[in-house]
Amino acid sequence: MLLLGAALLLAAGHCCAQTLKSLDPPVFFPDGTEFMTWEAPLRFTRTYYVDGSDPKASDANPGTKERPFATINQAARVLGPGERVIVGAGVYRERICPARSGTGPEQMIGYEAAPGAPVVLKGSRVFREPWTPAESASPTRIWHTRLEAKYFQGYDPFDIDNVTSRQFDIMDFARPLRGKAPCSLPRGLVFQDGRRLTQVSNRSDLDGREGCYWVDRTNQILFATFFGTVGPEQALLEITTQETVFAPEQIGLGYIRVKGFVIEQAAGPFPWEQVGAISTTRGHHWLIEDNTVRQVNGVGIDVGIQLFQWPQPPLAGVSLNTERIRSGTTSSIKTRGRMCLGAGLQRSAAICPRGSRLCLTARSWN
Repeated sequence: MLLLGAALLLAAGHCCAQTLKSLDPPVFFPDGTEFMTWEAPLRFTRTYYVDGSDPKASDANPGTKERPFATINQAARVLGPGERVIVGAGVYRERICPARSGTGPEQMIGYEAAPGAPVVLKGSRVFREPWTPAESASPTRIWHTRLEAKYFQGYDPFDIDNVTSRQFDIMDFARPLRGKAPCSLPRGLVFQDGRRLTQVSNRSDLDGREGCYWVDRTNQILFATFFGTVGPEQALLEITTQETVFAPEQIGLGYIRVKGFVIEQAAGPFPWEQVGAISTTRGHHWLIEDNTVRQVNGVGIDVGIQLFQWPQPPLAGVSLNTERIRSGTTSSIKTRGRMCLGAGLQRSAAICPRGSRLCLTARSWN
C-alpha cells in the first residue's frame, strides 16, 4: 500500500490570480522560497444527493435527499459552481465525467461520499456468461468463455496492449520492451470475489496454477483458473471495462473536489500516456482527499500532463490529502516536476510517512 500522509500539495509558485496563503507550519522549497496555497474554506450553496440503494432513486428525480439521483454522473451533469453532491453507500459502476468547473477556491464543485458511508466506484462489470471446461491434462481445472462485445462500449481492454505501438513511438527509452510481456499483454483485469486473478502470457502457463487467466485475443476467448475449489458459477466474477472511473472528458476543468471514495478496477494503459482511475484531464485547482484507489491496471491518480504532445493548460496547482493507493499494476501516482520532500521517491510516486508534507512545482499538473 502507498500512503500519502496528511497532505500532498502540488502548486506552481505564481500560478493563481487569488491571494496565496502560507501553510501552518510554513513549508519551503529548496531555494528558500515559501510554498503558498490557494485553498480557501469550503462553502456550498446547494447540495444534491445520490443514493443507488434507495428504491425511489432515479435520474429523473430532482436530486434531493428525499428524491435522490440514482447515478453520480447525473449529478455531474447538473452541478454548478458552489454546489456539491453527497453520495450514499453502495457500489457504483459508472464513468463519472464532471461537466464543468468551479469558478474559484470559494466556488468549487464537490463530489463527496456521505460521512462514514462505504462508497465504491468501479470501472468493471459483473461478468455473467456460461463457462465451459477446457481440454487439459492439468490437475487444475481450466475454464473458458467468450468475451462478448456487450460488455464494452467503445473500449475493450482485453484487445488493447498495455503499451501500444503508438505509445512506444513516443518513448525512445522503452522501445527495447516492445513486443515483450507485460507491455504486450492486454489491459483487461479479472476478479473473483474481489480478488484479482494473475494474467499469464501463454495458455500453457495456466497448467497447475490457480487464480490465473489468459486471453485469446484473436477469438476474444477468456481462459481462467479459479481460486479454491469453486467453479465460475459459484463466484462473483468481474471484468474491467473502463479506462478510467472519475475523469472529465473536457480538458482543463478546475476547482473540483473529490472526497471519501474507494475507486477501483480500472483498465488504463501503462504510461505514457498517463490515464489514472482518477484523472484531472490536465485540469487545475483540484482537491482530492481521503480516497482509496486500488486494483487498477496502470495509474491510480494522474495529476499530470498525461502526454506532453497534447495542449496544456497554464501553471496551476492541486492538493491530494491522505490518499491510499493499493495494488496497482504499475505506478500509483503519476507526476512530473521538481520535488522536495524529506521522504522517498519511487517511480514518480511519492511515499510519505503520516503527517509529512510533499511539495512539488508543476506545469499543468505535472
